[in-house]
Amino acid sequence: RLRSRGGRGGEANASTGTHRAFDQSSMFTTIVRATAGPAAAVVATGLVSKDRDRVSSCSFAPGPQPELIERQKPLNFLGLGWLFGFGKRYSAKQLREEERPHVDGFVNQCVAMDLFCLTSLIYAYGVDPDFVVREGENLSEFVQRIDKEGDVSQVLGLKKEFLLKNLNRLVERAPDILFMDFLDLPKNGDLQAAVTVSHHQKRIIVIFRGSESLMDWVQNLQVLKKEIANGAYVHSGFFGQLAPAYDRLIGEVRKYAEKHPNYHIYVTGHSLGGALATLFGYMAATDNPGLNFNVVSFASPRVGDRKFADLFSSMHNLHHTRIANDDDVITATPLLNFVHSGNNIRLCDSGPNFYHYDAAPENDKEYYNTWWTYSLMNNISVKAHFSQAYHVKMNQFFW
Repeated sequence: RLRSRGGRGGEANASTGTHRAFDQSSMFTTIVRATAGPAAAVVATGLVSKDRDRVSSCSFAPGPQPELIERQKPLNFLGLGWLFGFGKRYSAKQLREEERPHVDGFVNQCVAMDLFCLTSLIYAYGVDPDFVVREGENLSEFVQRIDKEGDVSQVLGLKKEFLLKNLNRLVERAPDILFMDFLDLPKNGDLQAAVTVSHHQKRIIVIFRGSESLMDWVQNLQVLKKEIANGAYVHSGFFGQLAPAYDRLIGEVRKYAEKHPNYHIYVTGHSLGGALATLFGYMAATDNPGLNFNVVSFASPRVGDRKFADLFSSMHNLHHTRIANDDDVITATPLLNFVHSGNNIRLCDSGPNFYHYDAAPENDKEYYNTWWTYSLMNNISVKAHFSQAYHVKMNQFFW
C-alpha cells in the first residue's frame, strides 16, 4: 500500500503545528485489523484487488513551493488602496499562470487552497451570520472584527487561528471573493450554500457547507438511493438536501456565466458539502452542456453507485478533483453499492498521491474503488476528517 515512512499517525512538522490522529497503535486497532480487516474490507468496498496500489502517471509532482511575487493594486488612489482594505494582491497574470485546473486531470494546489479557505468561512457563517462583510465595511475591518469578536467554538474541528489564516490568504489573493451571496434553507435539511465571483481571479464559485446540525446527520445517515438517470442512483439524503435549492443556485451560476463567459466555474465543499458539490456539479453539467464545471471536493463521502460514477466520468464538461486525507473515516462511507467519482488526490504523510478514476491495469475501472486504501477498516480516524487536519496537510505540500 502507499503509506508514509513515518507511520499512519498524521504528524505534521513543527513549522505547521502538530496534528495527530487517534492512537492507532492500540491493541484494539491492531487486533481488529489483523483479524477482521480482510473480511470487513470486502464488506466495505467489494472484492479487494490483490495488486498493490498504483499511483497514476501525473505530469506534475510535489516540489518546493515557488516564491510568490506580490504587487500593489494599480491605480489604487495614489497607492492608498490599503486604506480601503485592498492591501497587496497577486497579479492577474500570475493567477492565470497558476490556473491549471486540468493538468493531467487534477486541480493545482494554489486553486485548491483558495477554495478550501472558502469552505471554512461558510462553516463559520453557519454558526454566526456576522461572518460576512457588512455594508460599508472594508476587508481589513472585517478581518479585525472577526479576530476580536468571531466565535467558531461551535464548529467541530475548526480553530479560529486557522480561519484567520484562510481569511488573510483570500484578502491577499482575491479580496472581492469574500463578498458572497449566501443561500440558507433551514426547512429543507439545514442546507447552506453561497455563490461568489472573483473578477481578479476570473472565477465563479459555488460553496456548500458541510455537516453542522442534527438535521444534517439525519440526512447523512440515510443509505437509500434516488434514481437520477437511467439506471444511475445517488444517495437520497444528499439529493433531498440539494433539490430544493438547485434551481436558485444554478440560476445564479447562469446569470454570472452570461455576464462573464470567460470565467471558470468551480463548485466546492467539505464533508457533506463535498458530496453536495459533487452532486450539484453533475446536475449542473447535465443541464448546461455549454458550460464547464470544475468540482473540487474535500473529505467527501461516496455519492452514488457505479453507474453514476461512470456517467460522471464520461461528461466532457465536468471535471472533479476529490481531495482526501489519508485515514479520513468519512471518505470510506457509505458502504455497500456506493463508489467514489472523480480523480483523487490523497494527502498522505509522505506527500500527495494522485489517482485517476480509470487508472487501472487494462482499463479495469473497478480498480479505482476496490483499493484496500479506501476500505472502512483502513480509514478509522475521525480527527483526520476535520477542517483543521486538512488545513495542516494542504499547507505541508505543494503540487
